[in-house]
Amino acid sequence: MATMAPTQPRPEGTRPAPAPPPAVTASGPSRQVVAAVLDDLQITDRIYYHLYQTNPLVAELLDALRSTHRPPARMLVIGGNLVLNEALCRLGYRVDLWQLREGYCPEEVEPLVRARISVAELAALAPPLPIGVYDAIIAPHILEGLPGNAAAWLAALRQGLAPGGSLLLATANLARLNRRLHVLAGRSPAELAPKTTVSFSWAALPQQRLYHRDELLELATRAGYQVRACRFVNGERVFSDIEPMGVVAFAGRQAGRWLTERWPSTRGTILLHLAPRVGDEATDAAPRGVDELTVSVVVAARHGGEALRALLATLLTQDFPPERYEILVLAAPSADAVRAIVAEMSAESRVQVRVIETGAPEGPAARNQAMRLATGDICAHTDDACRPSPDWIRSTVAGFDASTGIVTGPVLDTNGSYPHFMTLPGCRPWGEYQGLHPIYNTASRRRPAPAAGGFADMPLSHGDTPLGWDSDLAWRLQRQGWGARFHKLSTVLREHAWPEGLSWLRDEWARAVDFPAAVERVPEWRRQLLAGGIFADRGTMLFDLLALGGALAVLRRQWWWLLLGLPWFSAKSTYLDFWPPSEWRRTAITFGRLVARHIVWLIGLLIGSWRARRPTL
Repeated sequence: MATMAPTQPRPEGTRPAPAPPPAVTASGPSRQVVAAVLDDLQITDRIYYHLYQTNPLVAELLDALRSTHRPPARMLVIGGNLVLNEALCRLGYRVDLWQLREGYCPEEVEPLVRARISVAELAALAPPLPIGVYDAIIAPHILEGLPGNAAAWLAALRQGLAPGGSLLLATANLARLNRRLHVLAGRSPAELAPKTTVSFSWAALPQQRLYHRDELLELATRAGYQVRACRFVNGERVFSDIEPMGVVAFAGRQAGRWLTERWPSTRGTILLHLAPRVGDEATDAAPRGVDELTVSVVVAARHGGEALRALLATLLTQDFPPERYEILVLAAPSADAVRAIVAEMSAESRVQVRVIETGAPEGPAARNQAMRLATGDICAHTDDACRPSPDWIRSTVAGFDASTGIVTGPVLDTNGSYPHFMTLPGCRPWGEYQGLHPIYNTASRRRPAPAAGGFADMPLSHGDTPLGWDSDLAWRLQRQGWGARFHKLSTVLREHAWPEGLSWLRDEWARAVDFPAAVERVPEWRRQLLAGGIFADRGTMLFDLLALGGALAVLRRQWWWLLLGLPWFSAKSTYLDFWPPSEWRRTAITFGRLVARHIVWLIGLLIGSWRARRPTL
């Protein structure tokens, strides 16, 4: 393990020696560790105050590191400062340091230095990183001073990380408070660029550019990382003890810190904790380009017969090279008719078609079994109630790039289908993206999907109405660093059968009761599906307003409370024809069905909200 030089008596004229510091242990708070290290360093007052000013960021970096890696994990610190390097060593980490020539290098860190490089050499990663050596790489305030392609640089750092490794980045926040105030005052943000050419803390690099939080997250995805944490932090103290300041400036600085404590996005620094995403094909020796990707189309034979014939006829004549895709048909063990149809339809085709026996042709278990047996780079899922467009496979593949893990597209109803507005919002896609990734029009990379856990058998299912098991995989892939895309050209037509008798009551009730627990389990659904944070969508919110108006009209005996229902009638007027009179009967039936379903949803959502301890009306 690399160690620091032993402490020597301080020379005359330097900061007086403090009392002996408390023992530094791996279990001690990071701020205590940092304070003990700083008090024990043999440094001048000037260096001391430089380091003291930036101690908060050092403590934040240690907190992030210690949450995932224990000593004696091996670290690579790029730049860094004296307190960070010393603290890591005292905690028992093995430390290598890449010292920037533009930075200050005290003699205490000489034993840690493995390379002395310029910013240009760092941007080109010269010397190259050893492969798979470091448990963590720490790069504080490097990204904003780095020329060239930041995403490519971040991607190149991955080769130095051992399995389970982390990349810790700290960079100046583009949206920090003082920049916002300068812009509001009509002044140039360039005035805020650091003027000093010497720093005894972080390397004083010229700022090439600053990054917004969303831009950093996109860079991380493009570079092949999952985001373990992304936080806004105050990386510096409010005041330096040797900084002269008037009353007005003092009050302004205090007010600014008060604001940043309550408005996190205005803090000065963004701290990113990244890890290589799972199942990344970029780690292959020769990864395939998008134009070479192969596809396994997974079909659930739910209906069989003519529905399966029509689907296979569309899939076998796709505008896509036949040698680059296969078709896997999920069927029950006793489905001899399915085997016969597959044999007949594929007899003269160059596309390979296989039948996979499974307990039930649809559901998480069947889909996961198909992905295990698939050979394509991409698994595209559908079922025999769908009619994909002639270029569906080509369009779906075109939705993938190096950082995309899953693609979905529009699902359009066939003529005569059961109307989508009769189904609980958030449970059935139609046209535009609504946060859903329906199993009958979704495609994922084959290797990352199982690595992310595959399709989970969620405990929110009721018979034939499982809720959210297909979309859940998409959100887990995104949490692990893969991008998701809604590709408008990847279109399928789907026939949604009308329910028999009152079977709709059972299905809609089950969905409504399950819905609150589903959105509580998946945070992304809350942002995508809910209106106002507590309503299934705008339609259910407006119906609740209608119900409230009706109740108040009865209780208070004032008819004008019924006006609260006008927004709902306005929103649903698209589905109700009031002219000519010959349409009145059909409109009345549709209106009755719609109201009945809203009542079922409202009661089901109330019960589900009580069970999930989450209001979702």
